[in-house]
Amino acid sequence: MDDEQCCKLGRVAASYGVTPEAAEFDTLDEALVARWRGSGNYREHGYRTLTDWFNRRLLKQVYDQHGRETAGSRLDSEFDALVDGDELTRLEVADDLAASGIDPDEVLADMISWSTTRSHITQCLGAEKQRAPATTDWERDSIAIARDHAETKISEAVASLGSKGRVAGAGDAAVSIDVTLECDECSTSVPLVVAMDRGYVCATHHRQEAPA
Repeated sequence: MDDEQCCKLGRVAASYGVTPEAAEFDTLDEALVARWRGSGNYREHGYRTLTDWFNRRLLKQVYDQHGRETAGSRLDSEFDALVDGDELTRLEVADDLAASGIDPDEVLADMISWSTTRSHITQCLGAEKQRAPATTDWERDSIAIARDHAETKISEAVASLGSKGRVAGAGDAAVSIDVTLECDECSTSVPLVVAMDRGYVCATHHRQEAPA
């Protein structure tokens, strides 16, 4: 793909030399699409999760280029501090990065948003999620498609609230959709993904009905 015709994700990836960590992929785009579709050994990833994955890969590439240690949980903890940490913690990490020759403000500015990830996958790459045959687990696909559609529509509305000045920060805010199931006999609630993995909603009222 011609980087000049691509979005910020493509330009940043090319500029920093961001690569997938798995040897099974020749390009970053292949890894992104595989994670998005949930193909191979990957579960299906949403745009927000993919964005977080890309930005961490970006930071690792910067660390590698400057000879900064990435062993253990150092990279993840410093990434979290820069992106979501309190002001004091962020400044401490930023000062430490500056001492290693890394401009933390420049790196943060080059990190992408979830909307950029969506645009890159669906528009720049033209990727689509394959429809599963009738014999496969169509329920999961249906839920994922509905969740992606709802996330897109809500995100557009939230972004509009931000542009109108009605909700400060809404324009850059990430939107996530979680489905929760509630027991019909008590107040127990559980995320849908958890219920699907273990085979029941409520341990008290439904566990005995779970498939073996």
